[in-house]
Amino acid sequence: MLPMEDMALLRDYALNQSESAFAELVNRHVGLVYSAALRQLHDPHLAEDVTQAVFVILARKAGRVSHDAVLSGWLLKATRYAANAQIRTAIRRMQREQEAFMQSTLNESAPVAWEQLAPLLDEAMSSLGETDRNVLALRFFENKTANEIAHALKLNEEAAKKRIARALEKLHRYFSKRGVRSTTATLAGAISANSVQAAPALLVKTTTAVALAKGAAASTSTLTIVKGALKIMAWTKAKTAIVVGVMALIAASMTTGVVKYEHAAHLERVQGAWEGTLQNSQGTERIVVRISKENGAYHTIIDRIDVGTKNIPATKIAVGASSMNFESGSAFSYQGNVNSDATEIVGKWNWTGGKGSQPLTLKRTTTPDIVQEPLAEEDYAPRRGSDLQGFWKGTLKNATTSFRLHLKIAESPDGTFRAELNSVDQPPIIPFPVTLDYNKPDLKFSLQSLGASFQGQLDESGSNIIGKWTQAGVTPLTFTRADPKEEEQALEAGKNYGYTSETELQGHWSGTLSGGEFGRKLRVVFNIAELPDGSLSATIDSLDQSLFSMPFDTVEYSPPNVRLVWKSAKCVFEGKLLNGKLSGNWIFNNKPEPLVLERNQSN
Repeated sequence: MLPMEDMALLRDYALNQSESAFAELVNRHVGLVYSAALRQLHDPHLAEDVTQAVFVILARKAGRVSHDAVLSGWLLKATRYAANAQIRTAIRRMQREQEAFMQSTLNESAPVAWEQLAPLLDEAMSSLGETDRNVLALRFFENKTANEIAHALKLNEEAAKKRIARALEKLHRYFSKRGVRSTTATLAGAISANSVQAAPALLVKTTTAVALAKGAAASTSTLTIVKGALKIMAWTKAKTAIVVGVMALIAASMTTGVVKYEHAAHLERVQGAWEGTLQNSQGTERIVVRISKENGAYHTIIDRIDVGTKNIPATKIAVGASSMNFESGSAFSYQGNVNSDATEIVGKWNWTGGKGSQPLTLKRTTTPDIVQEPLAEEDYAPRRGSDLQGFWKGTLKNATTSFRLHLKIAESPDGTFRAELNSVDQPPIIPFPVTLDYNKPDLKFSLQSLGASFQGQLDESGSNIIGKWTQAGVTPLTFTRADPKEEEQALEAGKNYGYTSETELQGHWSGTLSGGEFGRKLRVVFNIAELPDGSLSATIDSLDQSLFSMPFDTVEYSPPNVRLVWKSAKCVFEGKLLNGKLSGNWIFNNKPEPLVLERNQSN
């Protein structure tokens, strides 16, 4: 069966509560889920619990799964979450055993064996993008033909074959880095022959019954898996939304599109500052909306206080006698109703692109919260009399990945603290403001917008903060004092920003986007580095929004022509390096805006 037929069954269940449709889905895919769970857990009983949990989650989320989803790919991803939620400790132990096993085979010349692939397969599939994961799931887990995959993904057959080949090559590179010697052909054959095995006959019946009851009849262990997996799924979605949202915000900020104001006569009524708090399953986030009139024109700016981004422009606002709606490019929108005395707006904040919505009440204020300026190095430099002030580094590890964290702490004379946390492996590098409390030796801080927190103790040496990170689970985490300059050098290792000729592109370039008819200026910096192999890399900073290290995907330089491409934000800079200046156009959605950048003299 093609995946679109899977989705037709899922829609039938979501809309009509058709138990026969859901039972057919379980029957089709229970072997795939059970096999993936068994590979990860190496325990048939745990694999059965995870299988039931995955189909309970599918039943609960049936109405929210995208119409364009490939169900086998979705189920593999959900199985990964469920397995991680159930046996985090066991997974870590298993990975150590796998690494030891793989090390022992590095010098062997035997062809790839399923025993080598199986322990790493689900981690490898999880590392792929959604399209690549879906293509491989259809081809090698469900044994679909290229023609069937082309039909399912609305491609021609040749394009489908190319996508299969590219995705398989990515999987091959993943295994190669971990010491599994193979060719793409032997890899494909091993996965196709072994990845799905028949599930126990009784499991099909029990899974169908438990899932249709949406967990009401499930065992305690299965419900624990469901709860843990849903938390991981929610956090993954929130984390993606933050990064994607930030990129969309800067893209919207730099477009020259006309800001549309409808019913301008009503704008004066809502002029001023408004503040409210978004609440979701991860945490809370304060939102400030400022509507002002300058030179006869109204401007609307949004600040996300707990994420640390500010001056996000509304690209459209419509105000009626009792309504106010605005949107910011492709990032978010808001629809609200204004009360009679214009002191409160009750409405809904919507993340675009199917990322969900939350209720948001905005109240008029004369003292709105502000986004703090990022801490300068002198603010957090270690000093006598302060146990905590300084720069700290730590690594947060989970079952599959690790994230380097930088914690900057500044202590005021009155004993209060300001602190920021950066996740340096997840660009853009945004300093998240954190709320920190210290009662020697106990320290705790929280990131309200992410629903994350840390609790620990400063050791006797004053050099380590040992504790636990809580966010969809509890993870050990130690922060150690570090030199920020050394850490910066480590991050920038291999990057050369120096230049010996005015015709060399590397360096730090500063310019200002006028915002076109929007009228809001934004200072930007291009950071262009030469890498050891002679190629170039680049990032962009938006200083007025406190956004840093947004990566360009492509840097092309054929003197004097320069082209920088930022695919995810749909932005391009095209210009020339002449007379010590970068002059050209910033292009967003095919709309150009002039931009001239000059090299910073401190390069």
